[in-house]
Amino acid sequence: MIEKYAKKYSVGMSPYLWYFHADEEGASLSIGSIFSKPPYQRVQRIAVTPQMLTNFANGRKWDIKYPEHKLPKYRIDVWIGQLLFLVIIFFAIRSCMK
Repeated sequence: MIEKYAKKYSVGMSPYLWYFHADEEGASLSIGSIFSKPPYQRVQRIAVTPQMLTNFANGRKWDIKYPEHKLPKYRIDVWIGQLLFLVIIFFAIRSCMK
């Protein structure tokens, strides 16, 4: 939805930080999030209101001053999910070969 909004109203989205406003797609299926929080769980949410969207469209720029925050350099939650997927594929291939 936010991509369509930006395109339709020509809003510059370079300052946009998705994790302050929305969950990650497929987040409910992420096994890795049990061990390491994804970005959207590490920050305080900022609600996006119709008034904000109107102001940004009129100004042609996403203009939110995000609070100071620090995210880890690597997404451990994603790495864990990918590793688990590879292990499952490995055992599936192995069982098919027997």
